[in-house]
Order: sequence, then structure tokens, then C-alpha cells
Amino acid sequence: MRCYNSKFKIDLILLIIGINFFIISCSETKNTVTNKTPLKSILFAQINQDGIKFEIDTAQFKSTVSSSVFSVDSKIQFDKIEVVKQFTIGEEKQPFYYLLLTDFDKKVKTARWLDNVANSLYLNQNVKKKSDNFELLYLTCAGNKNCNPNIFILDKKRSWICGENPSCLKEGEARQGCDIYTTFIEP
Repeated sequence: MRCYNSKFKIDLILLIIGINFFIISCSETKNTVTNKTPLKSILFAQINQDGIKFEIDTAQFKSTVSSSVFSVDSKIQFDKIEVVKQFTIGEEKQPFYYLLLTDFDKKVKTARWLDNVANSLYLNQNVKKKSDNFELLYLTCAGNKNCNPNIFILDKKRSWICGENPSCLKEGEARQGCDIYTTFIEP
């Protein structure tokens, strides 16, 4: 098991996800834009006193991500979608939100960063410099040994990892019990 960025059919994946997110964003009528709202973003959920209120069609979103990120042969079907709040690990402890899609049978978890702007959680669609598109990455953790998504901060840079051990940030180091895949989606 090696840590690596998945380049599997990336052109097709980017095209499919880009089209799907375009359709989702065009059909979303609840979005409001303020001067703090990230440009080219999709309102995903709202935080209120009762918890999290999704602003998207969650069934459609699960299906779209599953079919766009994974091959048909993988038969990944997400059972659950949720918004998770936790703290980064590493040099700094910062609170953050992310969406988490889970397929319990296949032991697969896919995560993506959510921008929190005044208790509105957005999927950022802004493409920045090539080296700084962290918020556009989908992280997939597959396995059953401490395989939960985390963000590790090292030298002021955020990196997605699975579990709490950043060994996959080092080239050539392997983890046992948890495979890691990232998918970059350019909107």
C-alpha cells in the first residue's frame, strides 16, 4: 500500500464533476452572496441552533460524487453524508468543517473542506495557484484501522491525511490498514 495521488481517469472525472457541480450550482436558488462569500462557491449547509441544515439535495450529491470519483466497478454507494467539525493536528490546532461521505460496507470515507462564512458552509470552487488547491481536493480513506480524515499542519501548510499519523506525507512511507487517495477537481 503506497500513498499517492490518484491520476486514474482524471480528465473524465474532472469533466463529469465540473458539469455536475455546474448543474447543482445553477439550480441552487437559496444561495446568497456577500462580500465574504468565496467566489464561485456552492452553499452546502447552514449551522443553526438545531444543528446542520443541508442546502443541497444530499441524495443527488452522494450519487454524483460516487459516480464521478469512483469507477462503476468499485460499486461505491455512500450510505451517509454529514458535516463534521474537528480540529487540525500538527503544528496548530484550528477548528474546521468538512463534508464526510461514508460507504459502510466498503469501509470508504470521502471528505472535502467546507468554508465557514458566518455559519454558512460553502464548497469552494475557486482555483488558485496550482500548489494551493487544498480546498478542492476530495480525500478518500479506505480501510478499517484509524482511517478517519484529518488535516495535518506542517510548515503552515494544510494537508489531508487519514488517521492521525502523518507518515503518508513523507515520500515512500506506507501505512497498514488504510489506503489514501486524493482527487483534484478543477471546476
